[in-house]
Amino acid sequence: MKNDEIRHTVVFCLKHEKGSEEAEKFLRDGKEVLSAIPGAYQFESLWMVSEDGGYDYAFSMRFENQQAYDDFIKHGNHMEFVKQRCKKEVSKFKVMDFCVI
Repeated sequence: MKNDEIRHTVVFCLKHEKGSEEAEKFLRDGKEVLSAIPGAYQFESLWMVSEDGGYDYAFSMRFENQQAYDDFIKHGNHMEFVKQRCKKEVSKFKVMDFCVI
């Protein structure tokens, strides 16, 4: 059942109030910046609907293979978004990477 495709999901909470204009801006900006990086496709910006999920939002995207994923992670726009926005505005996060079956 080997498939090289990777689903990269980051679940997180923001320091901003859930549903606030600041939170909405973070999600819009994240989608704009991260989905424009070559190699990422089916980018989704998500919010948690269940009360017991432990996180409020998620970014999810797919990569054709490990090389595309590695290139995305090292891309300057990704690194800059993490440094300038995530480190300042995200209160907690968890990264989950899966190969699609």
